[in-house]
Amino acid sequence: EAVAAGVWRRAGSRWRAEYQTDGDEGLSGLVLAPITLADNAESLRLVLDHSYLLDAESGANVKYSVDDGQTWQVLTPESGYDDTWQVATGHPLSGEGVYRGISTTTADTFLVTGLSGQQVRIRLDGGFSGASESGSYWSVSSLVVESVSVEDEVRVPLRLSLDANFPDPFSTSTTLTYTLPQDDLVLISVYDVLGRRVRALLFQEQLAGVHTIQLEAEGLAAGVYYVQLNAGGFRAVEQVVVAR
Repeated sequence: EAVAAGVWRRAGSRWRAEYQTDGDEGLSGLVLAPITLADNAESLRLVLDHSYLLDAESGANVKYSVDDGQTWQVLTPESGYDDTWQVATGHPLSGEGVYRGISTTTADTFLVTGLSGQQVRIRLDGGFSGASESGSYWSVSSLVVESVSVEDEVRVPLRLSLDANFPDPFSTSTTLTYTLPQDDLVLISVYDVLGRRVRALLFQEQLAGVHTIQLEAEGLAAGVYYVQLNAGGFRAVEQVVVAR
């Protein structure tokens, strides 16, 4: 599951960010659904299967967040990035390590053992400047977690949570991700600032694990709303903003 912004597009089983016109310059981010990392692993790695053709005026990198997308940090592959962004002053990738050049299908690894037991969000940032060549691209096939444990099973701790929506604010639709620690009856509703329920999104039994749901802006006036999740006697609330 992923939420795309900018030039990121689905291309069959892959995601692809491609620079085509001057209007594509800037930053394009692909935000993945939260990943909960095992808490008993001796070694934890993210394995990124991707390819790219990025000229001297473009670049791409991987970032992670452990506070539900409030702050992001660059995640550096074990083999390192190809270059540092020194193209456009003030660009969001300025000074950051980036992929650059040409690479056919490659599996890069990122060591994340230090984040064991935490819920992590991953963002893939593709950056382009006005001088980028048409056809510059970053194509991503998969991102998987590789966990190694001396115990019989890898233990992934799950706790009830409702994560920040992406995009936010939104004008058409937004994606919410939530985690259930056990099989349960789930109720998800939307309330306005006066506490009135304006929409019921979900009411059904669901299995333990990470789930996503779409909230459509159609029928909602511009403003602040609250999404409430109820399951197993517990409640989680997330604020969302509809912009027109």
